[in-house]
Amino acid sequence: MTTKVYQMSKSEKRIFLFMSILLFLFLVFLVFYHIKDIEFHKFGQNDCGLKLFFHLYCPGCGGTRAVDAFLHGRFIHSLLLHPTILYLFVFFLSYYIPSLLLILGIRKKPIKYITYLYILCGLLAVILIFFIARNLLLVYAGYDYIGECLCYWT
Repeated sequence: MTTKVYQMSKSEKRIFLFMSILLFLFLVFLVFYHIKDIEFHKFGQNDCGLKLFFHLYCPGCGGTRAVDAFLHGRFIHSLLLHPTILYLFVFFLSYYIPSLLLILGIRKKPIKYITYLYILCGLLAVILIFFIARNLLLVYAGYDYIGECLCYWT
């Protein structure tokens, strides 16, 4: 008895190729990043309008520093600065590894793409919850682990 092997469609192969190119570019950037010791963020430069005018963190505040911490292997610090960076990394791996196994013929079942749509919706929920929680902690509890807006609220 033969088992039916799932063949990826052209669009699935294109997505996998795109993800492979992204992975390659990330690895090249990672090598370059560690060779040149790049610093992404300096306090007081490139602050967003929400921080400048309202002294609150925007939904993306801390993202660049979270990438920097992630690239240096400080994953807990990256998670505290902005949880979406680690979330996106896990999302990428959860898509890329099964796709790679499917390309290599090791995985026989098709990938359920609706799951990834739910994961992306979860990402939006994480961003919104983190945005609200961080600013509520800043304004009402006086807790600011980044330390850039607390001086306005004390």
